[in-house]
Amino acid sequence: MQKIAVVVALVALLLPCLAFAQNEDVAMDQGFRARVGWFDMGDADSGLGIGVDYLFPALGQQWMAGFEWGDGSYDAIVIPDTAALYETLSIDVWDFNLNWIGKVKSDKYSWYYGGGLGWYRVEGDVESDDCIGFQVLAGMDFATNWSAEARYVFGTDFNDADIDGLRVSIGYWFK
Repeated sequence: MQKIAVVVALVALLLPCLAFAQNEDVAMDQGFRARVGWFDMGDADSGLGIGVDYLFPALGQQWMAGFEWGDGSYDAIVIPDTAALYETLSIDVWDFNLNWIGKVKSDKYSWYYGGGLGWYRVEGDVESDDCIGFQVLAGMDFATNWSAEARYVFGTDFNDADIDGLRVSIGYWFK
């Protein structure tokens, strides 16, 4: 229930941005960004996350392709195929994603929001699994080339567990 509330809150925060949605006055950007942050990975514990994004224009819109890695663990779980109980199971979470990006004009900062689709892979001590998930994001470019961003990943499902959750990061654009 808490995850649904977070998604609803993020959507409610993004809706006012639609009034300022991308138009001809907003320049298209292109470049790479490296970022690091905290990932809440749903049924897995939270952990460190590292990502690389590429922002590019296509079809008259702004897009961002990304690759992320997160470090987490499951506490006291039973692996269904083995019926074995593991007190702590270390995992790596990999994700490739593509997001549509909208921009909001501001005098001081450049705000952006968006959403997209991702391919998620969980690699653990015992097993690995893949799935397709979704994400919504909102962020702000500030100072020279620095950004702060929040993403919410949802729709992931790995053997009755998920890595849905909030991911907060700070990044540097190489433009």
